[in-house]
Amino acid sequence: MINAPENYNEYIKIKPTYEEYKEYRFKNGWINKLVTLNQDNDIHKLVEVRNANKNKYTDFIHFKHPEEPVISIGTSDEYTWKLIIYDEYGKEISDNTEIIISKTSTDTTRMTTTNYSDMKIGHVFKKWIEIHQSYHINMKIKPENNIPKENIKFQMTFDCWTK
Repeated sequence: MINAPENYNEYIKIKPTYEEYKEYRFKNGWINKLVTLNQDNDIHKLVEVRNANKNKYTDFIHFKHPEEPVISIGTSDEYTWKLIIYDEYGKEISDNTEIIISKTSTDTTRMTTTNYSDMKIGHVFKKWIEIHQSYHINMKIKPENNIPKENIKFQMTFDCWTK
């Protein structure tokens, strides 16, 4: 582990690896559990996507933060996020469809932009991410056709931290 200052905000400025970050959390009394969400969990809201304006991004998945004070997303295959989406005609959306994943509180921070082709095989974040309880996670898409919410299948894995 890198020489870690006691002050957490100073520690984060050092930009530790995800393994160093986890070690720092453990050293300071935090406990984590690996959690996987999918379309059957109740802490999200799926939104039916309408293509009324094809040039505009539309929210299609909105996640409330779980009860734990902090969640984090690592950079290994263990933290893969997957999507499978079919339009109103039962056709899988185009591989080139852009997906935006953001965290939102009083402001919005884009966590990543990727193509559907990456999300359907399993997207792994290039940088680890920490999200506090005041945030929500949103996924946006620019649809070519309408997408019924029952045609959106997903799986997201992250660490939940408690003290």
